[in-house]
Amino acid sequence: MAAYNHQAGTNPDLVEGTTPSSATEGFSHIWPGTHLGLTASDIAEVRFYCHTSNHNRVMHFSVNNDWIKTAILTGSVSGNSVSYWTSGTTKLAGHTAKLPDSTTHVQSSSGFGLLDVPFYEWGAGHWRLRDNTGGQNWECDDYSAGTTSHQVWIKLAE
Repeated sequence: MAAYNHQAGTNPDLVEGTTPSSATEGFSHIWPGTHLGLTASDIAEVRFYCHTSNHNRVMHFSVNNDWIKTAILTGSVSGNSVSYWTSGTTKLAGHTAKLPDSTTHVQSSSGFGLLDVPFYEWGAGHWRLRDNTGGQNWECDDYSAGTTSHQVWIKLAE
């Protein structure tokens, strides 16, 4: 769904509508509803992964609440809530990040939707791809720019 291998010190535009060519080297994303015609009932869960050059923590978790299954269709964060990130998540192999459990705030409107700070811990850590305010803050469980790898996956319902 999304794979962004980002180099520190840069703030390139996101590439929407192109399926990532690689999970680790890709630089693009698609929205399952907008680009694939899927519905929320087609999605079983959404997986988030990121790491950064700034520290050794890795964020790797999945979530399957109804809100995320709908939000991932177009990337909209309308109706977002802290509880969607602090409960009901499954930590996956290698997860050592503070987020999403430490989430204290969410965005409910954003130019980049789920890719721009949908959940964060105030003054401490963010999930962020491309700072839409013109900065270079691509962030993974921190609050400073670095080389990052962000991935978002969906698991289809059976």
